[in-house]
Amino acid sequence: MRDLSATVAAALCGALPATLAAAVFATLPVCSRPAPGAPPLGLPLDQALIRDVPALAHFARALRRDDLRVADLFTLPENAFAQTPDPTDYFRFLRLPESPSAAAAPAVNLHVLTYNIALLDARIFWGLFPYLRAPLLDERRAPLAEAIFSSDHEVVFLQELWRGQDVALFIETAKKHGYAAFASPRADHTDGLVLFVKAALVAGQAPAMQSFTYDAQVPSEYFPGPRMKRGFEHVVFVHEDLGTIHLFNTHMTAFPQNWQKRMSQARQLGLAARQAAQDGSSLVLLGGDLNGGPYYPEDVFHSPQVKAVPGWWCNTLSYFLVLYYGGLTDLALAAAPSADADVTAFAENHRSPATWPFTVDETTNSIYAEQYLGQEFPARIDHLFGLPASRLAARSTKLAFGDKHKFGGASGQLSDHFGVSVTLDVRN
Repeated sequence: MRDLSATVAAALCGALPATLAAAVFATLPVCSRPAPGAPPLGLPLDQALIRDVPALAHFARALRRDDLRVADLFTLPENAFAQTPDPTDYFRFLRLPESPSAAAAPAVNLHVLTYNIALLDARIFWGLFPYLRAPLLDERRAPLAEAIFSSDHEVVFLQELWRGQDVALFIETAKKHGYAAFASPRADHTDGLVLFVKAALVAGQAPAMQSFTYDAQVPSEYFPGPRMKRGFEHVVFVHEDLGTIHLFNTHMTAFPQNWQKRMSQARQLGLAARQAAQDGSSLVLLGGDLNGGPYYPEDVFHSPQVKAVPGWWCNTLSYFLVLYYGGLTDLALAAAPSADADVTAFAENHRSPATWPFTVDETTNSIYAEQYLGQEFPARIDHLFGLPASRLAARSTKLAFGDKHKFGGASGQLSDHFGVSVTLDVRN
């Protein structure tokens, strides 16, 4: 879901003076102060020097500042970076051990998927005007649901399941395949989030679910936009073998110019995940579309289709802040074929669909290209995180649902994103 400001201002150009339209819909954050809704930065975690934090030390090098604390990152000017923030060293640090041998402590195999399914049919101004409709929406809907729930994943995080009719279809299909469904309430707004868990894994009482909206929002996404607020859902259940598992599903604010809002969201979500793991025995799994990758080769994106778009290095901050504030590890990266593919893949000229690491890429996904051709870097923006690392062993990572499908006279992938599928061995 993309920024509404420019679209809405254009739609009003015949009804309002240009200066008034610009004033009403100027929602970009001011880089010299925290984004509106940002929580107070008074915790000990906020006061750590970034040079001493493994997840953030590469920012100290890129900023050429050894004196900055975590809280200072929230008020950076957009042009503060002196060089590309390169996370390669940290990614190598994150690698989990190989799956345990038969002689090691027993472990339970767990298949987890996060997937932005792009079922977007957005209308603005009380639903009076169309804004954006995803390609092949009607054709993709049923095949998407069947493909997802006939796969072998036991935990499924879905984003961009916006409309009530689609939520109903996916829940119905999921139940036929033995899943329990957890959809965030949509009475006042939608965040497009639904979680699914294989019902056979649930022991004891029914899982509990809570939904949260982020303190920091882009107001135009709610109005005149399609009544949407960014947030996360939190589901807790008892696994018959692994004990208590906390699941967090999210879809953060898009666009690099909203990097400060996304940083605030990352902090809020990370702290919630940390709180859930406070008892020391629970497993936490977090999935979703963070709308930010861990690495971009340049700070400004240039394309014949759009004017120069700055702010991409600031756009990497939110990914690392979720990891830091949550005490989380990147499960997909930990089990991936390469620790530094986020960096090296930009040098490769020949990529094929559903090949690690980019989950959005106009050269490999025709649905994505139809909507966003020439607007942004390819990136890994869909993520699976978890904790504690001591219980998690890597088995495999893959990008899922990359094949093209035929839909009558058209063809394309099932979504404009690829899913991220991780197989873990989880120790008791």
